[in-house]
Amino acid sequence: MSYRKILVPLDVSVVAEAALAYASLIAGRNKAELVLLTACDRDNETTTRPRQAYLEQKAEELRAEGLKVSTAVVCGNTVEQIAVYALRNMIDLLTISSHGYSGFKRLLLGSVAGKVIDYVKIPILLVKAGKDGKEKPELKRILLPMDGSQFSETSLPYVQSVIGGTDAEIVLLTVAEPPPVPSDRSANIKPSWEEYRDALVTEVKEQAMAYLERVRTACVDKNIRVKLLVEMGKPAESIMQVAEREKVHLIALSSHGRTGAERVFYGSVARRLIDESRIPLLLIRPGDARP
Repeated sequence: MSYRKILVPLDVSVVAEAALAYASLIAGRNKAELVLLTACDRDNETTTRPRQAYLEQKAEELRAEGLKVSTAVVCGNTVEQIAVYALRNMIDLLTISSHGYSGFKRLLLGSVAGKVIDYVKIPILLVKAGKDGKEKPELKRILLPMDGSQFSETSLPYVQSVIGGTDAEIVLLTVAEPPPVPSDRSANIKPSWEEYRDALVTEVKEQAMAYLERVRTACVDKNIRVKLLVEMGKPAESIMQVAEREKVHLIALSSHGRTGAERVFYGSVARRLIDESRIPLLLIRPGDARP
């Protein structure tokens, strides 16, 4: 699959343009159309004209870079208008940014953006803006946590489209939690608990690495560089630690289907990443792809 139409809601702020920078990069790699959208409360010339002028200015700047760009001003409930526009216009990716670290949490859990994530059933790229929202984005290393399910593997085409044939790298990660310590195990039993635990950890790591090798062979484009990692620990903490250590530019997450959409966006692991990770997140659900 590839991203053909990318929607970027803008609110006439440099912060929102942080998402635009990422959307432009992905659009260029996929030869996609960028759609710049802004929402107004009232449909009158006084309100819509300055918004349209702002969008056209941004559009002209992007067209000068060789991108295909269109604009749209919608009026009414912001959440509903974004969702309806995305559905009616076959949008493949929605990008949105926050007002920084603390603002990102408010964005995701706030009334408007939280509902956008609920209603817009397409891949969503969430970007945390810096102080001025104008950092040059990089998408050269992408972390993709894999949990051994087919659902997590559905994220691969989306990630490969983000890379878009560039010399980038995908880091496939599986996180396994350490085996629990049995409270009733006698110190006299052989092998010792430490030996038994080490054997279990070794077995789990070997199985996880074998799984990642199968995924790489079956699902990843042979022209894409791939790094395989297996970590022991808590999923959210391990994902963030690996993301920092490996200096990735994006974390991609998938859910377990439509009924799992709420879990991926508001579940414990994704919630921690949404609230605490400063690295952009690509949130994907199986079935998001356009025909």
